[in-house]
Parts: sequence; C-alpha cells; structure tokens
Amino acid sequence: MPPRDPHRLILPQRPRRPWRNPWGAGEGTVTLATRVGAWLAPLVWAIDRRRAPNFASAPEAGRYGEAVAARFLRRHGYLILEMNFRIPEGELDIIAEDRDGLAFVEVKALRTDKWLSPYERVNREKQRRLAKAAEAWLRGRNLRKVRFRGDIVEVILKSGDVPQCRLLKDAHRFDEYFRWW
Repeated sequence: MPPRDPHRLILPQRPRRPWRNPWGAGEGTVTLATRVGAWLAPLVWAIDRRRAPNFASAPEAGRYGEAVAARFLRRHGYLILEMNFRIPEGELDIIAEDRDGLAFVEVKALRTDKWLSPYERVNREKQRRLAKAAEAWLRGRNLRKVRFRGDIVEVILKSGDVPQCRLLKDAHRFDEYFRWW
C-alpha cells in the first residue's frame, strides 16, 4: 500500500443524495436506464448528451451547466465534496478534490461563445468573492494545511449541440486575498 499523502484531504463521507435528473424529471421518475437495466446506461448517457436544450433564462442555463460540469469533473477523476456553497459575500459552485489537492471550481456556462469567453468573465471582484467563500469553507472545517487552488470549468451550451467543457486548472490564485494563511 503506498504511503498516504499528508496534504490529501480526507473528509468523512456524507450520505449520497438521490440522483436528480437535470432535465427536469423529479425524484421517483422512472427513466429509460432504470427500465431496461444498468447494462444500457452508457448508451443512455450518449442519448442524454446528444443536444443541449434551448434555455429560457440564464439561471436555468447556469444550473444545467453546473450539472454538466460536475459530471465532467467526475469523469476526470475529481471527487465532488460539495456544490453551491453560499455565504453572503459569494458562492462556490463546486468544491472538489483530486490527486493534486482541493479545487474550488467556478463554472461559467454560456449559451454562445461569440463574446467574452467564460474565463474572461471571472474578473478581480469575482475572484475576491470566490476567495472569501473559499476561506469561509476552509475555516468552517478547520482546514489550514491543505493544498488548494481555483479552477474554472467553461461550459458552452449551444442549442442543439453537445455541451463543450474545458477545465482550466489553477486559473486564479487566492494567495493575495487570504488573510489567515
């Protein structure tokens, strides 16, 4: 057994919440995958990912983008610890862990990529608010000697196309904003 990395964060596992369909089907809804069996799940995944729906509002697109980003991170080896952590000063979309440490992930979902990229939309004020929320999350768990970084997941949701995700590791630094490190 390899030695344990002392900087790797190990938190007690919380009970898993039941899976919710991001396309609007409520809990208890029988999906195609539950009807035909788990052996067909990869095929259903491909069917579900075929097209992004046409969104009526930006918050609806944002929620869908966060669900897509969480699945994307899980497929790339991240363990999702928490989603939508809120304090009055800001919100962290996804808090995840991978082999490099803790990642505070900001999800930027857009319905088009014509104007600014989602990465360019995380300005200094947004970084300051993310740092305050990250600091509150770490303080609440009394985690001082943990490696962490700020990642961004860009999700482009063109109507009728497969959502495109791009992970930007260590996209913004929290060093200049933290007071207690």
